[in-house]
Amino acid sequence: MAIHMLTKRTALAAILGLATAACSGAADTNDAAASAAAGDIPMGSADAPVEIVEYASTTCGHCRTFHISVLPGLKSNYIATGQAKYIFRDFPTPPARVAAAGGAIARCAGEAKYYDVIDDLFKYQNEILEATQRGGALDKLVEIGERAGLDRAAVEACVSDEDVLAQISANVELGQSKGVNSTPTVFVNGERVPPAEMSLQGISARIDEALGVAEAPAE
Repeated sequence: MAIHMLTKRTALAAILGLATAACSGAADTNDAAASAAAGDIPMGSADAPVEIVEYASTTCGHCRTFHISVLPGLKSNYIATGQAKYIFRDFPTPPARVAAAGGAIARCAGEAKYYDVIDDLFKYQNEILEATQRGGALDKLVEIGERAGLDRAAVEACVSDEDVLAQISANVELGQSKGVNSTPTVFVNGERVPPAEMSLQGISARIDEALGVAEAPAE
């Protein structure tokens, strides 16, 4: 799987740009932003013995491929069975402001709808990117927010709320501290999965190893 590369400057500049816009932009606070989900939002059992962490961007095509072709298998084989939990951490790539705004909307939708919004952002990625070229990304993001129960005013306030954006910035900084410089990047119990193993089979092997599952003997 090809992987989208980005630099520290690209990611941080995007987050800081959004935070700066917030100083002169929308309302200072709103109910959605005030109750936005903070920190990691795990999918699956909190007590699962294996933790899968993905640093990804909803504007990254390779992340969309991972989300569509790899993550569903991980969900059904490991997350739904209680063997693993999954955590999505925002790591915005160009157009990074749009990716950060999407992450903000997911947080403002709350923990119960967080992954529904992430799913929508990947599902409509092409439409969002096309709208971005016309200057209409916000309208597409509003549509996604509305499906999650946020009206336009809430979405507009959410994507310029400094506290919400700080959560995304914290993810970027955490990823960079772990050497993340491309998306998607996946860790299984803290061990980075090499690019060559970024497939369902490759990540499953890592999870099985973490679970202590021995390979079946050859027949």
